[in-house]
Amino acid sequence: MMYNANMVGSMAMALLLFMVIFGGVSYILGKKRTDNPKIVALIGFFLGLMPLLGLFYVGMLLLKEKKY
Repeated sequence: MMYNANMVGSMAMALLLFMVIFGGVSYILGKKRTDNPKIVALIGFFLGLMPLLGLFYVGMLLLKEKKY
């Protein structure tokens, strides 16, 4: 299969978008449900490279009990 620069750039931008979205959602959920939201956001950011793992991670954060 031939890859051109346009397709590679589109894939890179999509991955960057996934990383930013999962990092942001993880940070918001991490503020409410954990003691270390920055670490949670960093993990979510890097799991955005593999969107399915990022979805599982966000789902795990959603099911976690809120801190009081």
